[in-house]
Amino acid sequence: MSASYIIRKTENMNSHTDIGRIGIIKHTGDEWICFKKRFTLDTLPDFAAIRFDSVGVCGAYVNGAFVGTNTGRYANRISCAECRSLLKLGENEIALVLGGHYYQTVERDFQKRRGSQFSCVAAELEINVGEKELKIATDESWLCESDDGQTKPQVFTQVTQGEYDRFWLSAALWREEKEISVPDAVAKVAEGYQRYVSRPKQTYAYPSSIRYTNMEMRDDCLVSAEEKSHVMYEFDRLYCGYVCLECIAEDEGEVELRFDYTTYPEDLEFETPQHNISAKRLTLKSPLKKGENKLFLLRRRAAKYVKLLFNTKVTLKSFGFRLDLINHEKQGYFHCSEEIFNKMWEVGKYTLHINKHQEYESCPRNEMKYFTGDGIIAALIDAYAFGDGDLTVSSLSYTEMTSNVGRITDRFMRNVGLWEYPAWRIVHAYNHYFYYNDTHLAEQHFEELASNLDWMIGKMNASDLIYQFPVFSGAFCFANSSVDFTQSLDRLGEKPLINALLYKSLICMAELADVVGDQRAKEWRTLAEKVKKAINDRLWSEEKQAYLDTFDQSYVPQDGNALCVLYGIAEGDRADAAMRTLRKQLWSPYGATVIDRPDPHQYGGNDTVSPLMNTYEAEARFLMGDSEGALELMDRCFGGMLRKGTETFWEYCPATDAPKPKYFTNCHAWSAGCTYVLSAYVLGIRPEKAGYEVVRFEPCDRFDSFEGVVPTPQGLIAVSCKTADGKKTYSLAIPCGMKYEAHLPESAALTVTEYRV
Repeated sequence: MSASYIIRKTENMNSHTDIGRIGIIKHTGDEWICFKKRFTLDTLPDFAAIRFDSVGVCGAYVNGAFVGTNTGRYANRISCAECRSLLKLGENEIALVLGGHYYQTVERDFQKRRGSQFSCVAAELEINVGEKELKIATDESWLCESDDGQTKPQVFTQVTQGEYDRFWLSAALWREEKEISVPDAVAKVAEGYQRYVSRPKQTYAYPSSIRYTNMEMRDDCLVSAEEKSHVMYEFDRLYCGYVCLECIAEDEGEVELRFDYTTYPEDLEFETPQHNISAKRLTLKSPLKKGENKLFLLRRRAAKYVKLLFNTKVTLKSFGFRLDLINHEKQGYFHCSEEIFNKMWEVGKYTLHINKHQEYESCPRNEMKYFTGDGIIAALIDAYAFGDGDLTVSSLSYTEMTSNVGRITDRFMRNVGLWEYPAWRIVHAYNHYFYYNDTHLAEQHFEELASNLDWMIGKMNASDLIYQFPVFSGAFCFANSSVDFTQSLDRLGEKPLINALLYKSLICMAELADVVGDQRAKEWRTLAEKVKKAINDRLWSEEKQAYLDTFDQSYVPQDGNALCVLYGIAEGDRADAAMRTLRKQLWSPYGATVIDRPDPHQYGGNDTVSPLMNTYEAEARFLMGDSEGALELMDRCFGGMLRKGTETFWEYCPATDAPKPKYFTNCHAWSAGCTYVLSAYVLGIRPEKAGYEVVRFEPCDRFDSFEGVVPTPQGLIAVSCKTADGKKTYSLAIPCGMKYEAHLPESAALTVTEYRV
């Protein structure tokens, strides 16, 4: 993980770098442009990476090989990918294939009105050979290939030094695939790990079956029998990547591609009222020339089902996805004696995998849209499954002003939706510091995070709590935004959810203040104790033995009670009572429901389960010593989805044996927390001090056997458990010099091996 993302607060912040945003204004032709630069290497590099952003979708190629894309959807989203293996001695070429806004209908309307197409790209290829560094940046010297005959790019603007420091240096680096070196001590403790990390990486995905078609199969190709033809493909699971299509067209025409990842193929039948509006919005069209066509569509898509429609006769030779590049340089590992939990861990990891791109995404449909409430749990999964913290740095540099980001720029802002998201941003940043000892990020974002906290403090009332009220906007004050993750407009008042997060934010910011030497740490800790006391004095119900929302006390909410226990607001008998109430009032065969009574909102009520909050409740139970209850809840929630046949975890799920409702996303990062919890609380590996300076080893005693590996900034930690004659023996392999605190079941034995990284 890089720690070089420092904004230098000097007079040079507005000085220009050598990186120009190059483009051309097109009045004729299609939207695709290609910029090329040739250069010569007399020595193979030790490291090489390309960073680039774009207005309009852009794909980067090195010596003809695809590296990655930038969707151009948001400003300051920088793609960064290693490309060392693609370079060669002698002449090399970098190509940037640039498109316009073909996926945005509004932009197409603008183009028609202006009579022109506008797009541009900025890029830098960094090459290191020993101590020498070569940087090749976009400027007016690049060659331009365009169907309207233009050959010279125009430089629209330069990337400034401050912009470069903040966004370009903080971009997450996708590393090239390398063979993972497994230390002997790790392989001895976790016997299946070497086999696990040696599995080949899947680069392409192809359909597993054809659901229906009006085309004929000839010599392994689909051939059009009619002028207009179609085929509906099904994949074995959800994939995310770039469409690869090869066909022979009898005449010029067009192919339309419809994508659906909800597991409802009827969504792609746009002629019926059942079609999914999101699926229609994500449809792509591409022209076909007469003869051979080899399409590689740079606009990333996710799909379980894909429907292709041709308006000219074709011979379809192949169709599939080129999958996204995901860093596997470090991998976690988990395996226990109960298969449902092994599958749970893997499906959680894959769910995150689908949502790891330039930052943490909530779901493939929300491509390049960062939600702090999703990112906080995604980062914890990432820490245990991949050992990668770069995406937190990239995500927190996100500056788009949307409520999901949780970034407050003015403490007096009032009409802000998703009130808890500024708190999630604080806790996310603190978790990153704690797992990676990243003091650079703490210093970089401290004042911004303090602004979030000031905003929350400014909403406190005389009772030392936040009273959550509706969000209004517009000339006629229509309610336009939900107030929390449940999406309900009706959950208001002094709520345990938002106030538990206020308490946690105060504690986290006090810790970060100690790191950066800010004097407000004492003030925030004092205020945190007042908030904790107020929550217990005002929100606890002796009658219901739970924390309640004050606006409507007719229901018991899972979220606030789970977080009050998890964050230590509820202690002793009260914590036990809250957990008993959740089990009695909210548990269903498919996990704990959001609240304990019906609610008309599609994301609320006792017929809806939130896997996100089931993760937090399970974690709270583990911390209380109720591992049986924690694992049972996980089996009901995550195991329940698996038994219904899912290959990725859902945003929400029904508390019945019904299939997933259509309005829930099918692959949601915040719903994969089982992977984090199993590694942290079954393997029992958690940081006791920042950056694993001290590791806490507190394994679960429920399983007869398990083994696993946790990647840390200091190296891999391997753990295993074996049972013989009723006695458990634990083995631990840790890097030399790493301190540990072991908390083991009574009469258990422990063997510790240190190894050199």
